[in-house]
Amino acid sequence: MKAFLFSILLCFISLNSIYGQFSGGSGTEQDPYQISTIEQLQYIGQIENLSKHFILANNIDASMTKTWNDSLGFKPIGDVFDKFTGSLDGNEKQISNISINRPLSNNIAIFAFINGAVISNLILTNAAISGNDYVATVVANTENSSLNNVHITCSITSKGVSGGIIASNNSTPVSYCSATILNSTTNWREFGGLIGRNNSILSYSYTKGYINGSGLVGGSHSSGEGQTGGAINFCYSEATIQNGSGLVGHISIGTLRNSMFHGKFINGRGGLVGWLNTNASINQCLAVISDSSSVLGGL
Repeated sequence: MKAFLFSILLCFISLNSIYGQFSGGSGTEQDPYQISTIEQLQYIGQIENLSKHFILANNIDASMTKTWNDSLGFKPIGDVFDKFTGSLDGNEKQISNISINRPLSNNIAIFAFINGAVISNLILTNAAISGNDYVATVVANTENSSLNNVHITCSITSKGVSGGIIASNNSTPVSYCSATILNSTTNWREFGGLIGRNNSILSYSYTKGYINGSGLVGGSHSSGEGQTGGAINFCYSEATIQNGSGLVGHISIGTLRNSMFHGKFINGRGGLVGWLNTNASINQCLAVISDSSSVLGGL
């Protein structure tokens, strides 16, 4: 009898330790785990949680991440072998002051790799992200996922492919998103205000702030300078651009439609696009350059 009761107690403790990591829910799509602290957000990175579903329960101040892990900050969720495949609903709540300071590491963002995931309704303010290559605020590498209604204010430091929201985007539609870039110390050829390298659909999204790169999309999904292999529709940037292009660095294969740049240049190449391949097209777009110290090409 004692052994039976002891087994029941162990089972209860085990279940309590699992569910106690979150503020409620069961991790299903219908009943997502509720996240109310930055520690709980970090716990998504446990391998048993990478396929689960989550929702923010309240605003979160992530200032303490600046001192985590010997000042390396928040640890990116997932890796190339174990990707996040669940969902995160920001529930229109705000995560402020998150810090990731890993200048020698690649694949740096809140999520390092996602595949088949959904990220929506998320607001990040005053994020500070530093990495080497494939660096962004929300996702470093996407595959077959979706991002919708994601809004960020951030500072980015990187040497390679990087973007305000996504570094490398593959087959992941992005819509109704925005990025305000407070500061970008980046490789301008590979930095985009929203996305570094893009191979999908980007729509109804915009950028503001100071961008050392191109307004929307910077880098390439193959090699070399920035290009997009997808479609960009109904987007705009009103940023101050240094070195890059108003909207896209390089369109290799794809389209840019119904989009506008209305901002300033501190050096640059192209009010809309820096380089356009013969297999690409631009339709019904506009560049209004309010101030320029030097820009090569009005469009």
